[in-house]
Amino acid sequence: MDSREILVRALVDGFGDQGFRLDVPPQPTAVFPAKHADIGDATVSDPKFAPSSIGEIASAAVAVGDILADEFINLDTHLSAVQRAERLTRDVVRFLEHLFADRLVFWQAIDASRSRGWRESTDTGQREPLVSDDRTYDVYLWSGPLPQWRASTAILARGAIRDERDYEILRIRLEAPGESGLNGAEKELGRRLIAEFDRGRR
Repeated sequence: MDSREILVRALVDGFGDQGFRLDVPPQPTAVFPAKHADIGDATVSDPKFAPSSIGEIASAAVAVGDILADEFINLDTHLSAVQRAERLTRDVVRFLEHLFADRLVFWQAIDASRSRGWRESTDTGQREPLVSDDRTYDVYLWSGPLPQWRASTAILARGAIRDERDYEILRIRLEAPGESGLNGAEKELGRRLIAEFDRGRR
């Protein structure tokens, strides 16, 4: 059984009720129709094997519309191609299980950087993007978009700085001039949160 057959069998067994279609290379192996028009189709491509300085790298690509694109990579060069394809397939299946159950949140910056990523999200408290900047992000579940998100706005709404990342993001926003910074009640709140965090570190 080759790597494509391993992947296809797992997709049929696990997601046969999702109405996906199979395609032939160079098209994605499997295309799952969008659940929401703003999200786009989910696609999975065949495992690929490419030479590198450390040996043959195995990978499998996944994507969700134009929002998310990623690769699962396997560096276990001591394993056979079949074993590596099986491991990649398990990663892809887990990804899809979380995606279709809305236990995966993904995001994309609205600015020209189009910075993006994803994380597993087992509850609503884990639906913030894992980023270290203060860009504004469009945030999604498979079932549809979530409200736009910005780190400094979330920190102020939460009324607490949780860690050094939050601290730096809010400090930079406080120091930004004019409309880029904070004003009025938000500025006062930001100063108070910074001061409280500083006291807690002493």
